[in-house]
Amino acid sequence: MSNIENNKKPIYKKWWFWVIIGIIVIIGFSSSNTNQTNTNNNVVNNTNNQIVQGTTKIIFLEGTNSDDFASILESVTEISGTNGVVMGDSITYAKSNEKYSISIDADKDKKEIYYARIICLTKEDPTNVFMAFNRMNYKTENDAELTNWLTENIGKEATTKIGDANFTLSLSTSNNPILEMKTDGSDDYMQEQIDKAMND
Repeated sequence: MSNIENNKKPIYKKWWFWVIIGIIVIIGFSSSNTNQTNTNNNVVNNTNNQIVQGTTKIIFLEGTNSDDFASILESVTEISGTNGVVMGDSITYAKSNEKYSISIDADKDKKEIYYARIICLTKEDPTNVFMAFNRMNYKTENDAELTNWLTENIGKEATTKIGDANFTLSLSTSNNPILEMKTDGSDDYMQEQIDKAMND
């Protein structure tokens, strides 16, 4: 029996072992090559304020300023100290008090907004607070259209698109109103910024 064990080839001398290693090396090389291509593939198109980051196309709301809008939301919600935190190519503002929770995401350099949300944490009527979205100074925004849509739909679940901004009214699990605005590509872009920050 010991004579048979001595005649067995070690695993690294078997042909199939090296085929598996070769496949693993090829997959690893092609994966790292693809990631390198995506990180070097950033393109900005200034004609319609879109950025292509890797494979993610994002639209920023031209004319908006996240610092100004954070100040507006602070005043209407009575939240103080909403400071922006840079994550990747974005700046994020997030703060809460006992009545409201606010969140804004924007381009860190131009401060143009691509995401904003207000969550009402009480049964208080949020109409006046939600109307603050009219003060975002979105260049192509139709204030009357947004005002009418908000007035007709607060307390319900509804969506609309005004220019490049997608507005959603929804209800939390406690049936409290939530107003969210996001541009096309914002979900993928936010995830890309989180991944980028974690890799830095």
